[in-house]
Parts: sequence; C-alpha cells; structure tokens
Amino acid sequence: MSITSFLKTSLTNFQSFLSFEPSSSPAFLTPSSPARSGFLGLLLGSLLTFHLLLPLLLPSLLKWCLYTVSLLTFHVLEYVITALYNGRVLTSTSFLVDHSEAYTVAAVASWTEYWFRTFLFGPTPLTNLNYLGISLVLLGQSLRSLSLITCGSNFNHIIQVEGSNVNKRQRLVREGIYRVFRHPSYTGWFYWSVGTQCILGNPICIVAYTYVSWKFFKERIPFEEKTLEGRFKEYKEYKEKSWVGIPFIR
Repeated sequence: MSITSFLKTSLTNFQSFLSFEPSSSPAFLTPSSPARSGFLGLLLGSLLTFHLLLPLLLPSLLKWCLYTVSLLTFHVLEYVITALYNGRVLTSTSFLVDHSEAYTVAAVASWTEYWFRTFLFGPTPLTNLNYLGISLVLLGQSLRSLSLITCGSNFNHIIQVEGSNVNKRQRLVREGIYRVFRHPSYTGWFYWSVGTQCILGNPICIVAYTYVSWKFFKERIPFEEKTLEGRFKEYKEYKEKSWVGIPFIR
C-alpha cells in the first residue's frame, strides 16, 4: 500500500469514527440518538475544562490551549445555540465534529505544523500575531453565534434548494446582524478560522486557511444567493443594501 493510499484510508476510517459508524450499540445508531449527543457533550466539555486549566500548570502551552479552547467553544456553541433556537433540527451532528474530510485534514495540518515548529524551536511567548488571532477569533465567533441566534429556525447547515427537504416556513431574515451582513455565519467562520491559525502562529496554515476558506465562500455564496433569489423576490434588493464582509467577495 502506498503512503497516499494509507493516508486516504486512515482519513476515511477516522471520519467514520467521528460519525460513530463503527458502533453497533443501538444507543449510538443514529445522529438523533441522545447517547451520541451526551457522549460528545461530555467529551468536548471535559476537553474544554482541561485546556482552560492546563496553562496554570504549563504556561508554555498557552498558545495551544487558547487555540484548543477556541476550537472546542466553537463546536459546543454550534450545538447549544441550535438546541436553544432551532431545536427542530437538533442532532449529534449539530456539534459539527464530523463536518467533512476537508475540515479534518485542515485541523490535523494545523496541529502538525504547530507541534513540529514547537519541537524544533521550542515554545515562544505571545506576539502581536497571536493577539491578532485572539481578536479575529472573538470577532468571528461573535458573528457566527449572532447569526445562528438571529436566524433561529430559518438557519440550516445545508443549503436548501427546491426539490429537497426545504423548510416551507423559512423566511428571509434581514434584522439584527443581517441588516449589515448577508452571510454573517460565513463571514464569522472565515475570520474565526484564520484567527485560530494566528493564535498558533502557523505561517503556512495562515496562508492556506485564508486562501482555501476564501475560495470556498467565493464559490458557495454566489450559488446560495442564486437559490435565495429564486425563493425570495425581495432578495435582490436586500443584496444591494447589505455586505458580505469577506475581502473581494461582493
């Protein structure tokens, strides 16, 4: 088996593990199983608490802990906000831990770069780049969370197209944060993802995350807006009065 095949197989198996596919227990068979959500909540909560306390014992790991707390907080808030404001679609997948293979690869790449650089050069104190990362993460997470709260039952992690299981009661949200940003959940995630790499101080992943995230939204937003224009006749007017907030994406 080649290295490429081995890595691809390993990624597929790990993604299956994140999706609970190896489990044969009836309590874990479907995403709507309470046991799945309970297990993930306990796991993420324990890891979050551990990384909040770890810098007290090992201050040299502050950057790593700041990053990990940011990452875990993102996943926990995705579930909690969905539970509070859009419980109709709540499942264990609302944690987004099994988001996609691309997301998993990106995360592992950032961990690898950070620990490889730390192994070679040792831990370093916080710099302006790290403080910028903290600011971007706070900004991005705030935008993301506000968008989910404002949208409520109108939000879905999957683009709703005609012919699919569309929420017929869905309306065009234009109040709150949506008065300024058309896609605050995307804008927030863009700045949040780049910010996490600034916290770690990963030069390669800062560039890679920025480019890949930008390219993804550059393609996704026009597709989604075309769908929205077909569903809501007032969307074109709303589009002209609002802002995406991601550089070079109108």
